[in-house]
Amino acid sequence: MVFDAFEDETEGYFQWGAQDKSWKVDGDLVALSDLKKFAIDPHSIKTGYGHLAAGQSPEWKWAEIAGTKIDRPGEDYKPAVHVDVFLTEKGGSPHEGWRPWTTNGAGARDAIKAIWKDVHEGAAKNEGKIAVVKVAGCTEKKYKNGGSTRIPTLEVAGWIKKPDAPEPVAQVEAAPAEDDDDLF
Repeated sequence: MVFDAFEDETEGYFQWGAQDKSWKVDGDLVALSDLKKFAIDPHSIKTGYGHLAAGQSPEWKWAEIAGTKIDRPGEDYKPAVHVDVFLTEKGGSPHEGWRPWTTNGAGARDAIKAIWKDVHEGAAKNEGKIAVVKVAGCTEKKYKNGGSTRIPTLEVAGWIKKPDAPEPVAQVEAAPAEDDDDLF
């Protein structure tokens, strides 16, 4: 008898670490200066609220239509966002393929919000493509209450054909950007 159901098949993830100005991909730390580019699927956006607590699974409550307001589920829930990102070694990631970027961290939310108008408008002109995002450093934001966060500085660098497969390493190489082979 095989007990495949008990195998640890934890889904990979993508995360911004505001305190140490770094990224995490599947638990591996990636310095801010090492991750140069990644891609975002503009149709994967979700907005809502998230609750994170030590020793508990994250809880996410998403709006039916991204960007619309929903009631806050509880005091411990913070505004949250989700997008699917595609990573490549060429772009500086230690792992390749699709990863979810789901967060209620202010720095990551602000970074996504800062580029979303360009992503949204570009998606209308680039059907079937995903946005290539350049990592251009980070900035610090201070709050009135004395707290602070770091926000990764992101820029839309272009568009590439959306890979079809869940782990489309070879397909990305076979489908470079039409106008710039070294874009991503």
